[in-house]
Amino acid sequence: MKLTKIQIYIYLYIFFLHLLIFLPFSTMDKVENVKILEFRMDYLIHILIFFPWAFLMPKSGIKPGLWLQLGLVFAAGAEFIHYFLPYRSFNINDLIGNVSGIILGWGMRTIWKLIKIRKFENSKI
Repeated sequence: MKLTKIQIYIYLYIFFLHLLIFLPFSTMDKVENVKILEFRMDYLIHILIFFPWAFLMPKSGIKPGLWLQLGLVFAAGAEFIHYFLPYRSFNINDLIGNVSGIILGWGMRTIWKLIKIRKFENSKI
């Protein structure tokens, strides 16, 4: 079975997420001390990491509702796994960041899709 380009991107993205979940990072304490408008940088990183999830769905072959559910479970599960890893720590704010990334990405994808539909309908007139 030959993989399409988007399927390769999906697998690489999920592989990258697994690396971030399971590998210990000694530089995280440096990132936690960086603040943007009184918002810790590591929370923003959690949002940005999970943001692309929604944009990888169209060619995955999975129904949108199921893809969203998988993303939310994966985002939550990624943080819950940290509870059991001795070199990582569970943080409810990281969990909120992960889930927020999925939801914000989904919202942005929905808006993008609506704009695309409107442009198509306007071009037919």
